[in-house]
Amino acid sequence: MASTTAPLPVSSNGVSSPAASGAAVPGDAPRDGNAVRVRGFTRRFGDVTVLRDLDLDIAPGEFVALLGRSGSGKTTLLRTLAGLDAAPADQVSAPAARAVVFQEPRLLPWKRVWRNVTLGLGRGRLKSGLGRVEAATALEEVGLGHRVDAWPATLSGGEAQRAALARALVREPRLLLLDEPFAALDALTRIRMHQLVLSLWRAHRPAVLLVTHDVDEAITLADRVLVLADGRLAVEEKVSLPRPRETGPEFQALRRRLLGHLGVEQAGPRDGAPLSFIPPAAGIRTAWNRAAAVNGHGVPYHGANGAQTNGAQVAGGLS
Repeated sequence: MASTTAPLPVSSNGVSSPAASGAAVPGDAPRDGNAVRVRGFTRRFGDVTVLRDLDLDIAPGEFVALLGRSGSGKTTLLRTLAGLDAAPADQVSAPAARAVVFQEPRLLPWKRVWRNVTLGLGRGRLKSGLGRVEAATALEEVGLGHRVDAWPATLSGGEAQRAALARALVREPRLLLLDEPFAALDALTRIRMHQLVLSLWRAHRPAVLLVTHDVDEAITLADRVLVLADGRLAVEEKVSLPRPRETGPEFQALRRRLLGHLGVEQAGPRDGAPLSFIPPAAGIRTAWNRAAAVNGHGVPYHGANGAQTNGAQVAGGLS
């Protein structure tokens, strides 16, 4: 995929702008062949160390998913790679051409969809009409070719996230950062978005870092799944299953291992029986709000008081 130079970091809308902090931003792509290189990176907020001496490599075109408990530093790492938070250039290197898709679409309601897609592209491209052409092409690619002139308020949740993906796509990023972009979508829309993201990734081959709480989502999409704990990348699991990925025995075995790394104790399972999960007393949220199923049926979940709740509220991940 051809890349465009975007020397400025992305803003909270996912478009290029100066870093809010005004401090140094991550250096350009590393020279060792990787798309992302992090070495010995530490991030503190006051007395709290969120990331501690962290190392990370992401190869060009590699799809990586990052799991971790709430507050483990996943979004902090993503914001650093995006250039939203400052980082020493000798510790963090990432491509200049990068884009972010957040959990919320972050569309400007007073701009039509195509103008939201072209935010930050530069006045020259807009005045020449090239910006609209590029936006229309990107929107067509995400299935919104018929919504080019629509207002954001008229879009469904899934359509709004597709527009956000188009905004990232039009920048031809070498690094695509996804910060729980499907968390607010219903189950069927999430499945369609997974298929769309994989299709776009195959077509354009950026390096991708997906931050998610959903273990099933991570296994379904990624080449490699990482677990962030205690400020470091504590676990790495390579996903060798062919795509599209079915929830067969290998999928379930990897799922169990990842849930174990996340501190989720599993009750059972026995052959053919659905899994049930017992969260530890601390460190895991008990508001499980994902919609998923194991082997075609719901997953019983035992809450902190031992009561079993509807398994449709569990999604193979942590909320």
